[in-house]
Amino acid sequence: MLNMPEFTPKQIDGLMRTFLLYLGFDESEWPEIEKAERFDSEGDEIFSRYSKTYREQMWKEEQEKV
Repeated sequence: MLNMPEFTPKQIDGLMRTFLLYLGFDESEWPEIEKAERFDSEGDEIFSRYSKTYREQMWKEEQEKV
């Protein structure tokens, strides 16, 4: 486990959960992705939506390479 006093374990978990979303989406989407770091109903809904879009985009890009 990471020991980072400036972040709670829950905050670290939230960043780990959204890391690929930050990499895969434009910076203009980051404020909304930040909400997905929270483990509540709103965060879960936003995370699910962005994750689905991310998977669809990655799958499409992989298929275009073939």
